[in-house]
Amino acid sequence: MKKISSTLIIILIILITSIILPSITRFNHRISYIIAFCFAIIFIFNLTTRYFMIFKTYFLSNYNLFSSKFQKDIIYDIPKELLMKKVIESINESEFEIKFVDNDNFQIFAISNTTFQSWGENIYIDLIDKKGETLLKFNSVAISQIYSWGKNKENYKKIINEIEKSLTI
Repeated sequence: MKKISSTLIIILIILITSIILPSITRFNHRISYIIAFCFAIIFIFNLTTRYFMIFKTYFLSNYNLFSSKFQKDIIYDIPKELLMKKVIESINESEFEIKFVDNDNFQIFAISNTTFQSWGENIYIDLIDKKGETLLKFNSVAISQIYSWGKNKENYKKIINEIEKSLTI
Protein backbone atom coordinates (compact mmCIF):
# COMPACT_ATOMS: atom_id res chain seq x y z
CA MET A 1 0.00 0.00 0.00
CA LYS A 2 2.90 2.32 0.79
CA LYS A 3 4.34 1.75 -2.68
CA ILE A 4 1.01 2.57 -4.33
CA SER A 5 0.62 5.83 -2.43
CA SER A 6 4.19 6.94 -3.16
CA THR A 7 3.73 6.08 -6.84
CA LEU A 8 0.49 8.04 -6.97
CA ILE A 9 2.22 11.02 -5.38
CA ILE A 10 4.99 10.87 -8.00
CA ILE A 11 2.43 10.76 -10.81
CA LEU A 12 0.50 13.64 -9.26
CA ILE A 13 3.67 15.74 -9.05
CA ILE A 14 4.50 14.96 -12.67
CA LEU A 15 0.98 15.88 -13.77
CA ILE A 16 1.05 19.13 -11.84
CA THR A 17 4.44 20.11 -13.19
CA SER A 18 3.67 19.08 -16.76
CA ILE A 19 0.09 20.25 -17.23
CA ILE A 20 -1.04 22.76 -14.63
CA LEU A 21 2.19 24.65 -14.03
CA PRO A 22 2.89 25.48 -17.70
CA SER A 23 -0.59 26.91 -18.19
CA ILE A 24 -0.33 29.12 -15.11
CA THR A 25 3.21 30.39 -15.63
CA ARG A 26 3.18 30.55 -19.44
CA PHE A 27 5.99 28.03 -19.31
CA ASN A 28 7.10 26.30 -22.49
CA HIS A 29 4.80 23.32 -23.16
CA ARG A 30 7.69 21.33 -24.58
CA ILE A 31 8.36 19.79 -21.15
CA SER A 32 4.80 18.49 -20.84
CA TYR A 33 5.04 16.97 -24.31
CA ILE A 34 8.32 15.29 -23.42
CA ILE A 35 6.85 13.83 -20.21
CA ALA A 36 3.73 12.63 -22.05
CA PHE A 37 5.93 11.11 -24.75
CA CYS A 38 7.99 9.25 -22.09
CA PHE A 39 4.82 7.83 -20.51
CA ALA A 40 3.58 6.74 -23.92
CA ILE A 41 6.89 4.99 -24.68
CA ILE A 42 6.78 3.11 -21.34
CA PHE A 43 3.14 2.12 -21.95
CA ILE A 44 3.85 0.85 -25.47
CA PHE A 45 7.00 -0.95 -24.28
CA ASN A 46 5.03 -2.73 -21.52
CA LEU A 47 2.28 -3.79 -23.89
CA THR A 48 4.64 -5.14 -26.54
CA THR A 49 7.10 -6.95 -24.24
CA ARG A 50 4.50 -8.60 -22.01
CA TYR A 51 4.36 -11.66 -24.29
CA PHE A 52 8.00 -12.65 -23.77
CA MET A 53 9.36 -14.65 -20.83
CA ILE A 54 12.71 -12.88 -21.14
CA PHE A 55 11.17 -9.75 -19.57
CA LYS A 56 10.08 -11.57 -16.38
CA THR A 57 12.68 -9.82 -14.22
CA TYR A 58 11.64 -6.43 -15.63
CA PHE A 59 7.97 -6.93 -14.79
CA LEU A 60 8.68 -8.40 -11.33
CA SER A 61 11.23 -5.73 -10.42
CA ASN A 62 10.46 -3.46 -7.48
CA TYR A 63 11.73 -0.55 -9.60
CA ASN A 64 9.00 -1.04 -12.20
CA LEU A 65 6.52 1.49 -10.86
CA PHE A 66 4.11 1.11 -13.76
CA SER A 67 3.02 -2.47 -12.98
CA SER A 68 1.07 -3.74 -9.99
CA LYS A 69 2.45 -7.01 -8.62
CA PHE A 70 1.09 -9.81 -6.42
CA GLN A 71 3.23 -12.67 -5.10
CA LYS A 72 2.22 -15.69 -3.04
CA ASP A 73 4.04 -18.91 -2.06
CA ILE A 74 2.26 -22.20 -1.39
CA ILE A 75 3.77 -25.51 -0.28
CA TYR A 76 2.39 -28.78 -1.65
CA ASP A 77 3.37 -32.23 -0.41
CA ILE A 78 3.57 -33.79 -3.90
CA PRO A 79 6.54 -34.05 -6.28
CA LYS A 80 7.12 -31.03 -8.49
CA GLU A 81 6.90 -33.14 -11.66
CA LEU A 82 3.32 -34.13 -10.85
CA LEU A 83 2.44 -30.62 -9.68
CA MET A 84 3.84 -29.20 -12.93
CA LYS A 85 1.44 -31.38 -14.94
CA LYS A 86 -1.48 -30.38 -12.72
CA VAL A 87 -0.68 -26.67 -12.98
CA ILE A 88 -0.48 -26.86 -16.78
CA GLU A 89 -3.80 -28.75 -16.90
CA SER A 90 -5.40 -26.18 -14.61
CA ILE A 91 -4.22 -23.22 -16.65
CA ASN A 92 -5.35 -24.86 -19.89
CA GLU A 93 -8.84 -25.32 -18.41
CA SER A 94 -8.99 -21.69 -17.28
CA GLU A 95 -9.27 -18.42 -19.18
CA PHE A 96 -5.50 -17.92 -19.22
CA GLU A 97 -3.24 -18.64 -22.17
CA ILE A 98 0.08 -20.42 -21.63
CA LYS A 99 2.89 -18.66 -23.48
CA PHE A 100 5.94 -20.54 -22.19
CA VAL A 101 6.66 -23.76 -20.31
CA ASP A 102 10.15 -24.77 -19.17
CA ASN A 103 9.97 -28.39 -18.01
CA ASP A 104 13.65 -28.42 -17.05
CA ASN A 105 13.44 -25.43 -14.68
CA PHE A 106 9.76 -25.96 -13.77
CA GLN A 107 8.58 -22.53 -14.88
CA ILE A 108 5.26 -21.55 -16.45
CA PHE A 109 4.36 -18.23 -18.04
CA ALA A 110 0.73 -17.44 -18.87
CA ILE A 111 -1.19 -14.29 -19.74
CA SER A 112 -4.73 -13.01 -19.40
CA ASN A 113 -6.50 -11.05 -22.09
CA THR A 114 -7.09 -7.32 -22.08
CA THR A 115 -10.46 -6.41 -20.57
CA PHE A 116 -12.30 -3.24 -19.60
CA GLN A 117 -10.78 -3.55 -16.12
CA SER A 118 -7.22 -4.27 -17.14
CA TRP A 119 -4.59 -4.13 -19.87
CA GLY A 120 -3.93 -7.77 -19.06
CA GLU A 121 -1.86 -9.64 -16.51
CA ASN A 122 1.21 -11.81 -16.74
CA ILE A 123 1.21 -14.94 -14.57
CA TYR A 124 4.58 -16.42 -13.59
CA ILE A 125 4.66 -19.76 -11.75
CA ASP A 126 7.87 -21.36 -10.49
CA LEU A 127 8.04 -24.77 -8.79
CA ILE A 128 10.90 -25.36 -6.37
CA ASP A 129 11.78 -28.61 -4.58
CA LYS A 130 11.97 -28.15 -0.79
CA LYS A 131 12.92 -31.35 1.09
CA GLY A 132 10.32 -33.62 -0.50
CA GLU A 133 7.74 -30.87 -0.78
CA THR A 134 7.13 -28.48 -3.64
CA LEU A 135 7.06 -24.71 -3.26
CA LEU A 136 4.80 -23.03 -5.81
CA LYS A 137 5.79 -19.38 -6.31
CA PHE A 138 2.89 -17.51 -7.90
CA ASN A 139 3.35 -14.02 -9.38
CA SER A 140 0.69 -11.97 -11.14
CA VAL A 141 1.61 -8.64 -12.73
CA ALA A 142 -0.93 -6.11 -14.02
CA ILE A 143 0.65 -4.56 -17.10
CA SER A 144 0.83 -0.75 -17.29
CA GLN A 145 -1.32 -0.34 -14.19
CA ILE A 146 -0.21 1.08 -10.89
CA TYR A 147 -3.18 -0.55 -9.17
CA SER A 148 -4.71 -3.87 -10.28
CA TRP A 149 -8.24 -3.34 -8.86
CA GLY A 150 -8.06 -6.84 -7.35
CA LYS A 151 -7.32 -8.60 -10.66
CA ASN A 152 -3.99 -10.05 -9.45
CA LYS A 153 -5.58 -11.68 -6.38
CA GLU A 154 -8.50 -12.83 -8.51
CA ASN A 155 -6.06 -14.53 -10.91
CA TYR A 156 -4.38 -16.22 -7.96
CA LYS A 157 -7.69 -17.52 -6.59
CA LYS A 158 -8.82 -18.81 -10.00
CA ILE A 159 -5.61 -20.73 -10.71
CA ILE A 160 -5.19 -22.12 -7.18
CA ASN A 161 -8.84 -23.25 -7.10
CA GLU A 162 -8.34 -25.05 -10.42
CA ILE A 163 -5.17 -26.70 -9.09
CA GLU A 164 -6.96 -27.78 -5.89
CA LYS A 165 -9.82 -29.24 -7.97
CA SER A 166 -7.41 -31.20 -10.12
CA LEU A 167 -5.64 -32.60 -7.04
CA THR A 168 -8.80 -33.92 -5.37
CA ILE A 169 -9.91 -37.44 -6.21
